[in-house]
Amino acid sequence: MDLEEDRNIQSSHIYKNERKFLAGLPHSDDLDSEKKNKARRNIINKRLPSLPQRIQALVDDIALLDAGGFLDSEYGSEEWEELLNIEPRLHLERDSEFVEPHTWMPNTKFDHEVRLGYTIGQMLRSLTFLSDTNVSYDELGWGFTIGMFGEPRSNFKKEKRNMASYLDYIQNKFEDKNEYASEINDVIEMKSVEEELSQSSINERHILGNHNGMRERSQKARRAVQKYKQADSDSVGHKTNDHDLEYLRFLEEILTHPEEIVGAVELINQIRDSIKLMNNSQSGQLFAKEVFQVVWNTDSRYIRRNKIKSECNASKKQVTEIMNNLGSDSSSDKWINEPPLVKREGNNRVGGKWSLTDLGYVVGYAMFEENGGEFVNRAIGQVITDQPDQHEIHNRIFDAIFEI
Repeated sequence: MDLEEDRNIQSSHIYKNERKFLAGLPHSDDLDSEKKNKARRNIINKRLPSLPQRIQALVDDIALLDAGGFLDSEYGSEEWEELLNIEPRLHLERDSEFVEPHTWMPNTKFDHEVRLGYTIGQMLRSLTFLSDTNVSYDELGWGFTIGMFGEPRSNFKKEKRNMASYLDYIQNKFEDKNEYASEINDVIEMKSVEEELSQSSINERHILGNHNGMRERSQKARRAVQKYKQADSDSVGHKTNDHDLEYLRFLEEILTHPEEIVGAVELINQIRDSIKLMNNSQSGQLFAKEVFQVVWNTDSRYIRRNKIKSECNASKKQVTEIMNNLGSDSSSDKWINEPPLVKREGNNRVGGKWSLTDLGYVVGYAMFEENGGEFVNRAIGQVITDQPDQHEIHNRIFDAIFEI
């Protein structure tokens, strides 16, 4: 450090036209080609080469102020508060959503020390792009950690204690952010499903197929639905924490029809679950799918047990067991928590007469009608976007959402 040097760093600052040029449209609208070319030359030949000098000058000034005892709350408390409110210029560096509350992390607001630390970290990250070799971000981060928490050798125990506490804090924050990032990813997947539903672009395999990708998307959407419903339920009772309130606000912001899409996704999941259960359920040699198809094909509003026995060539016990599983009287562990696809008719619950529930109608349509799965998907999209009813299936879908 040359203490005799009388520096004039001002001449290396980026000037007005150069700032406009760098910011791009619409800020550079009033610059003609000559001014733009001049700005570009000055940036390359003067501003970039002076960056290290400017940063070194700032480092020197801070070190000298510290050595002189002036970096103390007695002299600079107001300056520290100003530093905590420093602007990171997100719109120039990264998409501003990078630090939106819902994409940031739970229980962390983007202000005060977090804002200052982020700004310094972002500045260093931007500077690393100057290198034509691979920069070790690990070493850069380690150096920052030592600079923040390092102590003289005589104070090693304090350094160890403070650094251990910091690393634990970082680990916890990292785990929180990963968990929250997963939640946000689920919502983005849910938004994708909403857009496909709204555009009626989901094809039949979304309901009827065993496509692994759709199963994964369905699971992500289901997690988002459950999180939304829990946050929404808690908010009514004023029990929601800041994390969940932010998640709820995010869902309502990103989804055009939050309540409707929640029901639509759950309905799609339930249709697929019901079909899968039917394809894997039987009583003796009688398959649940075979029984359900007879129920679907009946011309009357309800169907009697004897009709099913006759059509399926099955026993009374077999038919009753399967119909109970499809209804609300299941004794099977895998059916007991499922919403009913059929319901008993009349006051005598022991009687053998059933009709389809709204969900049962939708499931049956998807399974047994020509292009039924595709039609149901399209109809769900029409229901959640308030398009006019065109078919009985629309009313059934609307009612089925409230059955599950």
